[in-house]
Amino acid sequence: MGEMARWPQDRAPMAAVFALIFLPALAAIGLMIGASQGVDFGTVLALVCFIAMASGVFYGSLRLAQKWEAE
Repeated sequence: MGEMARWPQDRAPMAAVFALIFLPALAAIGLMIGASQGVDFGTVLALVCFIAMASGVFYGSLRLAQKWEAE
């Protein structure tokens, strides 16, 4: 048997951190969409605010990870 092809593991810890941040946010957004009874102003505003906060946290952690890798 030949050797198995492997991806370099130097960025594996940061991928785990992004998964721990991204997956719960995605699940919460999906739950908010699925649990809504109808589309009204409050529901749409809450969903937009939550998506903005989740994307801000993800973007901030991406910038921190890039800064840490550059050090």
